[in-house]
Amino acid sequence: MPYYEFECKNCFNEFEEFQTIANIDVPLKSVCSSCNESGHIERLISGADICDPVSLGVKKVPKAFNDLLHGMNRKVPGAKIKVIE
Repeated sequence: MPYYEFECKNCFNEFEEFQTIANIDVPLKSVCSSCNESGHIERLISGADICDPVSLGVKKVPKAFNDLLHGMNRKVPGAKIKVIE
């Protein structure tokens, strides 16, 4: 599951927030934890931290997870995302 980096343009507070890959372009609706303002939060351009199922204690990686990683490697030129077998 991906965590993305966000920044409040009002107070320049940077934080991470979970957001599904399907909702990557959906604006974050939460308020800044530092200044409690909304409407000023932007997603920073950076790589997402993805929690692999093995680190969460799953013994066998779901096929759909590896299919997703293979698809990301095909779609992004130069991507070298490690597939967990």
